Amino acid sequence: MKIGISYLFRVIVVFLLLGPVTPAIAGKTSTSLAVSPYFTSHMILQRDRIVPVFGTATTGTLVTATYTVGSFTVSRTDYAEADGKWRVDLPPLSATTEAGTLVVSGGGKTFTFADVLVGEVWVLSGQSNINLPLWQCTGGAAAVADAGRYPSIRLYMTKLSGVGTSGTWLVSSPANSQYWSGVGFFFARALQQDMMDPVPVGLIQVAKNGSLIADWTTFGGNRGRYYVGNIIPIQPMAIRGVIWYQGETEADPYAYYRMLPGLIGNWRADWKQGSFPFYIVQLPPISGRDYYAVIRDAQVSTIDEVNNIEMAGIIDIDTVPSTEIHQPNKEPVGERLA
Repeated sequence: MKIGISYLFRVIVVFLLLGPVTPAIAGKTSTSLAVSPYFTSHMILQRDRIVPVFGTATTGTLVTATYTVGSFTVSRTDYAEADGKWRVDLPPLSATTEAGTLVVSGGGKTFTFADVLVGEVWVLSGQSNINLPLWQCTGGAAAVADAGRYPSIRLYMTKLSGVGTSGTWLVSSPANSQYWSGVGFFFARALQQDMMDPVPVGLIQVAKNGSLIADWTTFGGNRGRYYVGNIIPIQPMAIRGVIWYQGETEADPYAYYRMLPGLIGNWRADWKQGSFPFYIVQLPPISGRDYYAVIRDAQVSTIDEVNNIEMAGIIDIDTVPSTEIHQPNKEPVGERLA
C-alpha cells in the first residue's frame, strides 16, 4: 500500500503538536497515591463525627476509602485535587472494640490497615511534662505491668516527642506503654473506667521538650515551627479534643494572656471541627519560679474568655523536691483531665 506525501505530512504535524503517545493514553495508568502517615494498622478512628481520610496522589486520581467491621461496610470516593492532595470523608461511625479494616485504593495502588477500632481520639501536646514517660511516673512500674489489660487504648507517637517507637499506632502493652506519656495513659485509662460502656481511646502524642507556646501557633504572626511542621499535618483528622500541658519555660509569662486564647482559636479554625474540647493542665507552684503564678492566672483567664475549655488544677499535688518542674505524680493529673 502506498502512502501519500500529504498523509505523512499530516501525521508528522499531529505528532509535533501532541507529542508521542504516553502510557496513560495507551490505557496504562500510574499514580503516586500515598496515605497520611497517621493512618496505620491498629489505629483508632473518632466516633460520631465525619471521618476524613486523606493523603496525596497524582492530580485527578480517583481515591476510594472503605471501612469494614463485621457485616458493616461503608465506602466513599473523591478525586485528588490540582495540588496533589486528596480527602475522602467517611460518614460518622459508631464506637466499636471489634477490629475493622480500612482500605484505601486508587490508580492501581491499595493500602490496607488492619485492626482499626472506633472510639475517642485525643491529641496530647505541649512540652516535657506531657512527654514524661509512664515508667518514670509515680506508680509507673505497676501501670506498665498492667498495661496489657487495656488493648483498646492505642497511641501514635510522633518523632518530635522523641521517646519510644514513633510513626505507627501501638496497642497498649508493657513493652509499648512504658514509653507513652504518663499523663496520656492515666487519662485514657481513667476515661475508660469512668464510662458505663467503655469505648476505645486513641492518643496522638505530639510534644516537644522545652518548647514555647509561640512554637505551637501562627497566631499573632508567629512562625509556629512545631505547629506548621507537626500539627497541621494531622489536620483534618477527626478528633475529640486536645490536652495541653505547657508553659514551664516561657520567657514572657504575661504574653500568655493573649497567646493561649490565640493558640486555641488558631487550632480550632484550622482544624475546622468546631469548638472541640481543649483541656489544659494548670502549672504547679515550683520553688524559685514565681512567674508560674502569672501563667496560672492566664490559664484561668482563658477559661473565662474561651468556650469549651477545662483545666485540671494540680497545685495541691505534692512536688518533691520543691524545685522539680517534672513532678512524677502524673496519675492524679490524668484522672482529673478525664
